[in-house]
Amino acid sequence: MISGPMFAHHGGAQYDTKHAVTVTGNVTEYMFTNPHVQIHFDVKDDSGKSRNGLPETASRRGCSALAGTRRP
Repeated sequence: MISGPMFAHHGGAQYDTKHAVTVTGNVTEYMFTNPHVQIHFDVKDDSGKSRNGLPETASRRGCSALAGTRRP
């Protein structure tokens, strides 16, 4: 038996890419990880209750290209 690395990725068909959503809040954690960079944030809903969000982001390589350089 021979094994090797496998490459796979999920599709993005479930996302509405035609309508941007803007949120305002505080970033609570930034994780420069594989397979996607994680940006945790808190926002307030219409009732004023704090809600935590975690959007789907680009890969480390994709985020590095957008940001220029990695920042701790």
